[in-house]
Amino acid sequence: MIATMRQKMEYVQETENGKTSIKKVGLAAIQREGMEYEFTLVGDVDLSHALKISKTRCDGFIATGDLFEKPGENFANRIYDC
Repeated sequence: MIATMRQKMEYVQETENGKTSIKKVGLAAIQREGMEYEFTLVGDVDLSHALKISKTRCDGFIATGDLFEKPGENFANRIYDC
């Protein structure tokens, strides 16, 4: 089973030298908090369709930080073995 989640840009407010600025800090999932801990494999797809693995329980098959450019049949075969 493959599940998807929406994401939104996460911001923080910083004050430096009396000036307040807004800084982007990354993407945050719009789902129940801790949802990613319930999955065997979690990855983020960027605008160029590259999948970067951020969490895995597939030791020996896929590692955290692995990058798949436009994942397809090769990626599917690797997660099938997991």
